[in-house]
Amino acid sequence: MNTKYLLGAAVLVLSGWLAPGAANACQVWLDTSGVIRGEQSFVDSFTVKTAGILTVTLTDLGPPVTSKDLYGWVTSANGEESPTFGPGTESFQVGPGLVSMHWVGDPTGKHRIIKYDLELKFHPGGSVVPLPTSLALLASGLALLFLWRRGHRAPAHAY
Repeated sequence: MNTKYLLGAAVLVLSGWLAPGAANACQVWLDTSGVIRGEQSFVDSFTVKTAGILTVTLTDLGPPVTSKDLYGWVTSANGEESPTFGPGTESFQVGPGLVSMHWVGDPTGKHRIIKYDLELKFHPGGSVVPLPTSLALLASGLALLFLWRRGHRAPAHAY
């Protein structure tokens, strides 16, 4: 068997084995850091077109605080409200409409200061972005290359 055909077949099999399936679309709505001095509260609102999962990551960047010092909750247009949560990562099912993220800081430590990081990610429910498999892309590219080379062969000249 010709080695160039064997190598081509091996590349096709390997690319098929490594082919990705599908990827979930994810939108980062908010990624912010800040400092809270004294008692402060914040609200950020977003309009959602489809139901999905909202993932909230609230991080205490120091000095160490308790969930009573830094906490948040999520509300949606239909009146649903999540339980309050402290620093960490939480996920909530949200429906279409206006979604609001509330977070409050009330530092009780010696310096009465909180440094925080807040990240909101939205994963649309059931929304999967299909990725073409590597095998199909590779096979179509090789077929086009083969057809192109076949049509552009140099004429044989007798010298």
